[in-house]
Amino acid sequence: MTKATPAPPTRVLFILPSLGQGGAETQTIDLLSGLPIETFQKHLLCFEPGSHLRARLDGANVDFSYVPRSRKFDPAVARAIAGKIDRERIDIVHCSLMISLFWGWLGILLSKRKPALITAVHTTVNVTPRAEVFDWILYRWLMRCCQRVIFVCDAQRAHWCAKFPELATRAVVIHNGINVEDFHKAQVRSEADALRQSLDLPEGRVIAHIAGFRIEKGHAILLEAFALLRKVCQDVYLVFAGDGNLRSEIERRAHELGVTASVRFLGVVADVRPLLAITHCSVVPSLAETFSMAVLESMAMEVPVVATDVGGMCEAVLPGITGYLVPPKDPVALAEGLLKCLGNEGERVAMGRNGRALVAERFRRELMIIRTGELLQNVPHGSGS
Repeated sequence: MTKATPAPPTRVLFILPSLGQGGAETQTIDLLSGLPIETFQKHLLCFEPGSHLRARLDGANVDFSYVPRSRKFDPAVARAIAGKIDRERIDIVHCSLMISLFWGWLGILLSKRKPALITAVHTTVNVTPRAEVFDWILYRWLMRCCQRVIFVCDAQRAHWCAKFPELATRAVVIHNGINVEDFHKAQVRSEADALRQSLDLPEGRVIAHIAGFRIEKGHAILLEAFALLRKVCQDVYLVFAGDGNLRSEIERRAHELGVTASVRFLGVVADVRPLLAITHCSVVPSLAETFSMAVLESMAMEVPVVATDVGGMCEAVLPGITGYLVPPKDPVALAEGLLKCLGNEGERVAMGRNGRALVAERFRRELMIIRTGELLQNVPHGSGS
């Protein structure tokens, strides 16, 4: 009997703005690391500076290209993508974030070979009117050119399909996922002890907020809530992990509220696990969010979460089971949620354990990789040349 010839690997070009720190970037790196080389030939192209995650890229099995964009509309980026598609005989172009979709679509337009186009959407509600206008005049039509549009939670899919109903036939939900086995407090005990000492935190309860300093992340509202919390709970500290243009403004506001002595600013943190290991409650006070990686990482570390009920938060933060949900833009409700989370040690520990179990069941990195691999294998590859 003649032995069947194995199918050649599917050639996939992933397009990502940069390798800077962020949820979309982390997910893409995880996909590139996890998709089997027997099934997929993997290429990655970036066009903006940022190398935080470069060390995590599997250089032996991923062909990486960096094409710097010299201005907002730089035809060199599209030409480079088209050249890559034709030289490597790419079957599928996978774009993460909307700006990548624009360049991926333009690159396919310029290429001789016409691969399938897929986009992974990582936003839900737009923070600015300008971004909303771009959705309607540009990205709506580009998403209609995609064979599949990947959403990272059910709430996000519902939002976009209500906004643009024609997306329903190509919309797929693949939840964000993390490697649960990377998140054990025992793995980082010495680093956690050193961090507590370096932050000069007396034996007290720690609230952590892990996010860049952007308006939609709710730092100002959290400070208002923390000032209220401090009136009834003295042995509590707030640690901000992240950086950004609004940091100095938040530092000034902490001073105005008289809570500076109880607030710490860590800046960008390469590894959040030591911080989570000393954290009693993680808080996500966002005004707009899709499906937070910080929530999944906190839960995997057995840290309960208090979050605003936006985006897909309700799919992971289950009230009284893994944490608490509160309305956005409401510092009083946020303070009450934090107090409830910190108030009963037995319930807090139980919610932490429940959170880890939920992540292990529904939001594992392996599930995300398997489901994405199945999608890539089942998408028609378009016309080659």
